[in-house]
Amino acid sequence: MFFNQIETVLKKNFPFDWTFNNSHAHFVFGQKNSNKVYSSLGISLYPSKDILLSAKKRNIHLLITYFSPFLNPIQKISDSNILLVKIMTLADISVFVIGDLINYIEGGVLDLIIRNASLNRVKNIYLEGYTTTVPIGRKCTTLQEKTNIKIIIQNLKKNFKAPNISLWGDPFTTVKNIGIFEPKSLEKLDIDLLLIEQLDLIISYDLPLNLIWRYFNIGINVINLNSYYCLSNALQNFQKQLNLLLPRIKIEFLSQKLENLVIE
Repeated sequence: MFFNQIETVLKKNFPFDWTFNNSHAHFVFGQKNSNKVYSSLGISLYPSKDILLSAKKRNIHLLITYFSPFLNPIQKISDSNILLVKIMTLADISVFVIGDLINYIEGGVLDLIIRNASLNRVKNIYLEGYTTTVPIGRKCTTLQEKTNIKIIIQNLKKNFKAPNISLWGDPFTTVKNIGIFEPKSLEKLDIDLLLIEQLDLIISYDLPLNLIWRYFNIGINVINLNSYYCLSNALQNFQKQLNLLLPRIKIEFLSQKLENLVIE
């Protein structure tokens, strides 16, 4: 009942195509149909050993995470995976992976980038030829005229508390139309669409060099953020949303330092 309630609330309040990008939200470990009643859940980036032990200490029996605990193919089960299974089994902890949906939902990564960069959201951008309700990007404009890229970067650094942000382009270039995208979706996006939207700047995170060059070579500046800061901030925002939707359940964000985030 507890797990079904959580899943029902998620699907009702975040009504997207839950199978988009082959990274649909789903239970990866635990008893989804269990009749047990719990009073708390945790949210974290990755269910590492330290996070699982912290959840056990806090009497948390459900974790909502971005990364799955089982990133390796099943034929390459590592000792660390076996240890995670042991902890989850003994502590009766189930894991629900939200995956890339944290990018697209209202208040997710894309919206946080817009807010933290002090931009104005104009419209959603969808993939042509895909029957999906998921907007893979947002088109934005600057709030003030003659805003240059340096100002946008300063806003992102301040609000994300990110020490380093990469820029491919001239920081003193004045921009008007900005596209905010999740990196996997950019690989599928037709360049013509970006030209039609007259984008001066793309903001994303963890972009590979080939994608950066692809857009930089057609005259579009690129800001490349670190996924840790984007995803951690979005998950904390997601926690606040769930607190309003599930007032009788204690919801905690279990934070991980970047230097301690080792994913097997």
